[in-house]
Amino acid sequence: MQGARRLIFDIGMHNGDDTEFYLAKGFNVVAVEANPELVEAGKQRFAEPIAAGQLTIVQKAIADRQGTVTLYVNPGHTDWSSIYKDIATRDGVEVQEVQAQAVTITDLFREYGVPYYAKIDIEKADRDALMQMSRTTERPRFVSVEAHDISYLTYLRDMGYNRFKVVNQANYWWFKCPAEALEGEALPEWKFTIHSSGPFGEETPGRWLDFESAAYLYLQARQISVENDFMLNQWMDFHAAA
Repeated sequence: MQGARRLIFDIGMHNGDDTEFYLAKGFNVVAVEANPELVEAGKQRFAEPIAAGQLTIVQKAIADRQGTVTLYVNPGHTDWSSIYKDIATRDGVEVQEVQAQAVTITDLFREYGVPYYAKIDIEKADRDALMQMSRTTERPRFVSVEAHDISYLTYLRDMGYNRFKVVNQANYWWFKCPAEALEGEALPEWKFTIHSSGPFGEETPGRWLDFESAAYLYLQARQISVENDFMLNQWMDFHAAA
């Protein structure tokens, strides 16, 4: 596994809070977002880094083939919007159907290069992204993905990743970057938001685990959240390192 040292893929840009962090860290960013309203907001918010060539926003949806797919936009929870209708409608509201151009991970790697780190948060299409990445010959050094299912961790292991973390994203409010940077520029005072994926790479909280330990921790956390959802928020991410 290789990966360009100064390039990050933000797959699922949403409101751009993660993109802003990666840019502040000094990385070049390719941000993928299918929702046209969020893309337009991102272009306005990041006009300067776009003009400087530090940021490219790709208005497409990750899918298993090129063409057109339906994006189901949840107007009340835009972060729940998905190409999978059952995910977008899980709060019971009506969704808006938007036709979006599709792109594969292979296409992105071919056009922009293999990133150092890939953040994947695309509401159940994460599985599609991981399956596509498993068919590439070069992969990012670091990957994070929303932990919808234990199989996601298995995909990462089978791709050759051998260090893992299970990060509870509900704890975004206490995430801190170290005073001496381990990734990019030092940002010890950075404040993460509720829509942020937090630190990445060697700056992620907690210690790296082997596959068996990470799988056990995740399954244990899921069981606790099923028994008492006040004790543990279920929004977790898998982080993997080569």
